[in-house]
Amino acid sequence: MDIGIQSPEIVEALLAKRHILLQGPVEGLLQARITRLILYLNALDDRPITLLIDSGGGETETSLLICDAIEQSHAVVSGLVVADVFSAAFRILQSCHRRLAYPRARLQFHAPATNGKRVDEDNWNKYIIRIHELHEEQLHVYAKRSKQSIRSLRKWAKEQKFFTAAEALKLGFLDELVQPPKK
Repeated sequence: MDIGIQSPEIVEALLAKRHILLQGPVEGLLQARITRLILYLNALDDRPITLLIDSGGGETETSLLICDAIEQSHAVVSGLVVADVFSAAFRILQSCHRRLAYPRARLQFHAPATNGKRVDEDNWNKYIIRIHELHEEQLHVYAKRSKQSIRSLRKWAKEQKFFTAAEALKLGFLDELVQPPKK
């Protein structure tokens, strides 16, 4: 039996409980899988969906496609941080209708990076403007969800500040801490 995170047995068992695992770098293939599964579960019915998140982040613009699927979901999507939610994964969590975390979870966000672009490309200036706009958009989403000031959020983004689950709850980045299931 294949027990890798992409194994059909694991995906099937999670889907039966309306759980989706978002684990690893946020990139194109992960985005396509997560978006497809959210759409699939919505096509079945409107029962709540739990997005189990453990990710060090990834591509900002790719993460926004997952955010769109969550925000358009008829079913309530609860994001549950099971370990780490950093960078682009933090943005995804903030799009979830409910934001939950295990007590030892860690959270972190920062401004988008400019990976993969060369400074001599013709569209460099447009790209930099777009990245800055995405950062401002993210800060406003975080401010709306957390009730924190844009000034504080800018400072934390620049510091690439890490938050414990308890700190994130107190600051409004989470709605609730939950205990891992015991068996």
